[in-house]
Amino acid sequence: SRFGFVKAFMSKTHARIVELASILEQEVIDLKRLRQFAFSGIPDTAYLRSLTWKLLLGYLPPRRSEWPALLARKRAQYRAFVQEFVVDVHKGSQEADVMADPLGALSADTGQASTWDTFFKDNEILEQIDKDVHRLCPEFAFYKEFSPNPRPSNVQPLHKRVAREHLESIVMVETRSGIPTSVRRHASEDNGPDDAERHWEIVERILFVYAKLNARSYVQGMNEILGVLYFVYAQAAFTPLRQPSAPPTDPAPAPA
Repeated sequence: SRFGFVKAFMSKTHARIVELASILEQEVIDLKRLRQFAFSGIPDTAYLRSLTWKLLLGYLPPRRSEWPALLARKRAQYRAFVQEFVVDVHKGSQEADVMADPLGALSADTGQASTWDTFFKDNEILEQIDKDVHRLCPEFAFYKEFSPNPRPSNVQPLHKRVAREHLESIVMVETRSGIPTSVRRHASEDNGPDDAERHWEIVERILFVYAKLNARSYVQGMNEILGVLYFVYAQAAFTPLRQPSAPPTDPAPAPA
């Protein structure tokens, strides 16, 4: 029957979840066994899939005791990159070239690229990244939603560096009484708290940091790869493995 098929499917899924959990709860995880298991598909359980991907991609080592220190170090390193690369030259700095003429490409004294020159070159690649992340899975609402975590302090929203915020349009609409009236609409309008950011903004920041670390080597399509990874990782924070619950029972048949 239909309900018998559903029960068999759910029982099989539960058995695979238990098997995967048993692999991942070992102090030293057998990557060969994990790879063989994952070849047939990973159960749609957020924390198990996220952890499996991190292990198979080499982000986490097989020994579990090394995870806390490694994660703390990598997260601190990423925060340092963000503070270094995601700068706002308009706010000024103690560095002399930040306050230099923004139209000057090179420092007259040293012949080295100025902060403004770097800023403008970074914006060239940032424009492409910004276009790509805005159209990342448009049918998927997740990337347009706000992240539960606030934007890091002292970090500029990258999209504002390349947004055409002063563009506006006037459209004609009818009031409730049927009288035509004009409404002015801006090309870029934010909502939400000042420190709120959407998931696509986080993806944009990761791609920008990658481009800075790799000689502006971003190419179109990297947003699609990162988008999948980010979605899976965002669904499951790093938490200890939980004991899988008992398999569900038969769904109750609909009343006749």
